[in-house]
Amino acid sequence: MTEVLDFDAAKHGRREARVVEGRAVNATAVEGLEEMLELAKKGEIVGFAMVPMWHDNTASYLIMGRCGGYAMLGAMNVVMTHLVGTNRMGDDDA
Repeated sequence: MTEVLDFDAAKHGRREARVVEGRAVNATAVEGLEEMLELAKKGEIVGFAMVPMWHDNTASYLIMGRCGGYAMLGAMNVVMTHLVGTNRMGDDDA
């Protein structure tokens, strides 16, 4: 059974998000998201830019809260460099 979630397409770069029961769960992704959520609840994280990879190998983006500045640009550059290296190695699961 498919449950359609409310998802703002224009803001998130994706037409819609669907949750399908029985799909494989990436425990590392869940753990990382839970850690970030806890930090946000404590006021440590005030904004974020995120690029999730979906089950069908597509990607989208999300920018929420207070974002900007050179520190954030530097961190995004590190992420982009890592993804380029991952793609060159052919390791989509990294």
